[in-house]
Amino acid sequence: MPSSLTHEIIELLQAFSQHSLRDTTFFTITLEHANDSGKHEKIGALAFQGKYVSRLFSTMHKQGVEGEHFEKLKQEFALALQEFRLSLKSLIEDMPPENTERFEQHYFAINESALKHCLDLASDFSWLKEWELAMIENQRDTRLK
Repeated sequence: MPSSLTHEIIELLQAFSQHSLRDTTFFTITLEHANDSGKHEKIGALAFQGKYVSRLFSTMHKQGVEGEHFEKLKQEFALALQEFRLSLKSLIEDMPPENTERFEQHYFAINESALKHCLDLASDFSWLKEWELAMIENQRDTRLK
């Protein structure tokens, strides 16, 4: 059961994203684990990387395989996704074995389903980064008034 803080963060992000979070179960588990284990900086890294992965995937999708820079985007996407997965692995490495096994099957398998799950989690972390940037912008605007 997630803490009230984690629950509030998820609800806030659901509202901010207009209910666009895609993998709330595992997203909640990662946030809760980071908080419990003092790995807050890992969440920041995953948020940054998730936003980058999501943007690259969106750009690739818009351009299509016939796009002029598709091969370069594909290489950059593969690298960004690998970094996202490595950061996720680093966060969960000290979870109980039953949780790490669930993560291994859900995100790190070499199949289309795991790729989709990774993209969903990256999207959720992207919303966390978007919210953070919106709060920074709001604070800046408030100070300027």
